[in-house]
Amino acid sequence: MRWVAEDAVRPQTGRTPPPSNILMALCRNDSLELLDVCYAALDFSSTLGRQSTSIFERLSMPLLRLNDQGRLCLKGTTENQTPEMSLIKDVLLLIDTSGSMTGDKMSQAKNGAIDFSKSATKNGYATGLAVFADRAAMVCDPTVQSAAFEKKIAAVRVGIVGGTTNLAAGLDLSGKFKELAAVVVVTDGQPNSCEDALRSAAMLKHRGIEIICIGTDDADKAFLDQLATRKELALHVGAQDIRTSIGQATRLLLGAAR
Repeated sequence: MRWVAEDAVRPQTGRTPPPSNILMALCRNDSLELLDVCYAALDFSSTLGRQSTSIFERLSMPLLRLNDQGRLCLKGTTENQTPEMSLIKDVLLLIDTSGSMTGDKMSQAKNGAIDFSKSATKNGYATGLAVFADRAAMVCDPTVQSAAFEKKIAAVRVGIVGGTTNLAAGLDLSGKFKELAAVVVVTDGQPNSCEDALRSAAMLKHRGIEIICIGTDDADKAFLDQLATRKELALHVGAQDIRTSIGQATRLLLGAAR
């Protein structure tokens, strides 16, 4: 993740133009987010090496900095004016693609994941996607680009990484992220080993990573309650409600982040 400044294009005239917007661009992977963070004037009549510092000083140009909570602060001359922008956080959707997810279940899970990614982006999250069965595999790195996410998830199908339910492998894969706000587990069955899955989940929780669970009627509700960070973050829904539940999981995500 990095922040870069982008100013207006230098005109060919020797005159100083009126004040122009300064944009901050958040670059991560293939994503680009532009934020209009301040209003300042540039002396375009000078060379790049001698742009008028005094103009910035007279305008008391705001400075960007990270505060103790990891938020980007825009701080100007007035102490009580400190607008803040949250840095984008990563969340991983972990979807069961075992043999029991055939038919409408998988279709609903994929559509729900797309709904979730769009909603998560609006709330400051980049969504990644991983699948698990016999083993686990990444499908899409965290992104805020809906089109890129939809393109990746189109290839997901039942049996793509085997037919059993090795949930522990999926959780272990989640643990390889250096920074991750939450994991959203979507499953319809009993894992190969509840003990292994709970052990892997405990390691994520120890790092402060929230675990949200969405299970269908076939899933063990008591197990999901244990797997989730808190019982209220575990949903037990009918197979026909998978899409709706995944799409609305951002509400649980935002609640967990408070």
